[in-house]
Amino acid sequence: MSGEDIAYYRQRAAIERSRVADAPTAQIASVHEKLAHLYEELISRMEQSRPARQDLRPTLHIATPAHSDTRL
Repeated sequence: MSGEDIAYYRQRAAIERSRVADAPTAQIASVHEKLAHLYEELISRMEQSRPARQDLRPTLHIATPAHSDTRL
């Protein structure tokens, strides 16, 4: 999944967290809390499964002779 997906789920989790405080009943607050927790769990799994970023810059290797003979 992309970084955009993770950002979306972070936003969803934050929205659900904010709804906990505004919920009219404890039961509804509990549902929002559970949704926030599930989003955060999903984010954690997505971050763990993302492949390690590889450095794609080219590397230049210059071979030099171990002994250079400058005599002509």
